[in-house]
Formats: sequence, C-alpha cells, structure tokens
Amino acid sequence: MLEIKNLLIDNIENFNSNQKDCIKKLQSAYPEIEIKYEIKRELDKNIKKISTSKSLTKECLDCLKDFNFVKNKVEVIANKFIVRKKDMENLLNREIFKILEREINQDELISLIHNYFENNSFKSSNAFNFIKNNLKKDIEQFLPYLLRDGFDQEHAGLEVGTNSSNEGDGAEHLFVAKAMIAGFNCSVVDIGSSKYDAVIEDRNGDLLKVQVKSFSKNGVFSRKGRDRGGQGIDSTNISNKGTLVTSLNCDIFAAVNKSNGEVFIFSKDEIDSLPEKSMNRKDYPNNWENWAKINQSIK
Repeated sequence: MLEIKNLLIDNIENFNSNQKDCIKKLQSAYPEIEIKYEIKRELDKNIKKISTSKSLTKECLDCLKDFNFVKNKVEVIANKFIVRKKDMENLLNREIFKILEREINQDELISLIHNYFENNSFKSSNAFNFIKNNLKKDIEQFLPYLLRDGFDQEHAGLEVGTNSSNEGDGAEHLFVAKAMIAGFNCSVVDIGSSKYDAVIEDRNGDLLKVQVKSFSKNGVFSRKGRDRGGQGIDSTNISNKGTLVTSLNCDIFAAVNKSNGEVFIFSKDEIDSLPEKSMNRKDYPNNWENWAKINQSIK
C-alpha cells in the first residue's frame, strides 16, 4: 500500500519548486489514488503539528536565524519540515512579528508618531490641538495591528480549504458589521447558492443586494469568484464556476481586506466598468470606506 507520508518526503523539494508539475507527475504514476487531495491532507497535518508545538516552531525559527533571515531560504526550511513553502513563510512571519511586538517600546513609538504629526501636519498649531487627543487614541488603538501584521489568522489549525472558506464568510460578516457601525441596517444572506452575500438598506428604505469579495495583504482583488474545487467536486461543471460580479446580480460590490478589515465599496453604476481581475486597492482611493456609495443611486 502506498504511504503518502513517504511519497511526500521523497517529493517535497519538487512539490515546493513546482507544485502543479509535481502533482501532475505523481498522479500519472499513481492513477488509482487522488494524489492531490492525499498530499493536501498530509501537508495540512504537518503544518498543524508544527504551528501547535512551541518546540517545533522554535526549531523552524532557529533555522531561519541560521540562514541569517534570508527569505529565499524559506523553501529549504519548508522542505526540511515537509510543509508547503507558503505555509512555512506564513508561520515564520507570524513568529517574527511576535518578537517585534515584544521588543518594541510601544509608548515611545506612539510618542514618536504623535510628534511627527504635530511637527509635519498643520501650519496652525491650533488645528492640530483640536484633534490631538483623538489622534493619540487612534495611534494607540491601531498600532498593535501593525505590530501583529494585521488581523490574526490561521490559529485554529483548520485545513487550508476550510480555512479559506471560513475567511470568505468572515469577510461578509466584516462588511455587515462595519455597515451597521456606519449606521445602516444590514444582514448576511444565509442561502449559499444566492448570487449575493448581504442586503443593506439605503436611506430611502430600499434593500440593496451586496456581493462581497475578500482579498489579502497583496492588495489585489477581483470581481471574478474562484471556481469551486476539491475532492468529489467537478470543477468543470458550470455550476461550480466562479461567477462574475455584475450590476445584473447585485447593487453594491464590496471588497474586504482580510488583513485589516478595510472595505472598498462600489455602487451599481460603477461595477460593470471595473476590470474583471487584478484590481489593486491603491487605484481606488475614492472607494475606500466610502459608505456614501450605498446611497449614490438614489435620485
């Protein structure tokens, strides 16, 4: 009987070097086994074992120290511990940010940032004095997220596919929560097959359909949903193809950053003119947290 664990040990370097090519070759060699999903399960188990063990996590971090924190050595470390390169990079990033958080004098840093604003913002000191207390509180409250690399993620040790699905659901709830704080009545749609994720009430009392897409620290989001895949799912079936957000299936398009909770909001008359893929957050400053877009279609 084929031992997936041993197969992965023998092929982890090829896997981390070129995942698609490695899987293709292994599937051809072992057509009777769904290699892709067996390897996925083994890799999920391996990274979970490391991330829940202080000694193993320290061992990984010590390896990076030995390599003088050279980033392209992450793959070597991942191969040693038989995990995905990206999983190892995420784990090491998280651990180094923890060290940063412990070693930084936060009170000193808060004062430095506050003083910078005071000396480089308004020509009138009176204008700065008017907001300085609020600004200091904002620095105190948002600085910890910077020192923790954004929102905490991947702490439950869930399988990668399950975790990604949960993160997408979390983004929908983030949108709803922030909409409610912004003063709107809003709710998540519970029907998974729905073409929209939430409904929000504009100031006229009309219910608008909202499609929410999540994105990560790379700052790039898309109107096109990912194709559904996984063991036992036919990704070629039309019902499992990722849908494109258009003005025909929603009134509002929202892109939510899973790292910091920021929301980019697009009104119905903007949606169809947007690129289908590779939209960079930096290119849409007017849509950043612009809750006025919810009422933009009101005549």
